[in-house]
Amino acid sequence: MLIRYSESNRKVTMGILSFMDGLSNMELINKTIDIFSENDNKLIYLQKNNDQFIGVALVIIDNNCVILDRMAFIPNENTVYNQNDILRSLQSIYPHKRLMGSLKTASVLERFEMSQNHEE
Repeated sequence: MLIRYSESNRKVTMGILSFMDGLSNMELINKTIDIFSENDNKLIYLQKNNDQFIGVALVIIDNNCVILDRMAFIPNENTVYNQNDILRSLQSIYPHKRLMGSLKTASVLERFEMSQNHEE
């Protein structure tokens, strides 16, 4: 289940983002959270599973699409299933927008779309 970021979840979000490649220090993590929480078109979603936060998705909302900028998970939860769960949740939240990936998430989106095509 995806939950939209709120300031009360900042420490959890910081902890999960610390597992993301390229976000190696707290200053950069805080800056990323500020950028995504203070802009109307940039959002943070937390993935919750069995009452535990296991992942974070950073998304950019455009007129016609939702861009998955980056994802991070706690150790042992960075699985294809959990990645696809975030993508399915984003599709249900934004049913009239196309789901796209950034350079960092394009391969995840491609794999997801291929699995969706096989299910149809």
